[in-house]
Amino acid sequence: MIKGAQALTVRLAIPAEEFERLYSGSARDVITVAESGETVRFPGHILRTQVSHEGVHGRFRIAFDSAGRFISIARL
Repeated sequence: MIKGAQALTVRLAIPAEEFERLYSGSARDVITVAESGETVRFPGHILRTQVSHEGVHGRFRIAFDSAGRFISIARL
């Protein structure tokens, strides 16, 4: 992880049809609750590397800098 970066772990279950709304731009953000209990809002486009034919499913670590800017996402 990058020095000064922070990370949250989230579980996501977004069906392909719902992810299509994010991909097409009719929906922009994903709002979920991290394993730490914090509510997390992030742009859906960061999930593009994680999508399969079924959508986006699994546990992910989202890293961000001290200003809250996205750094990376990784499937756990």
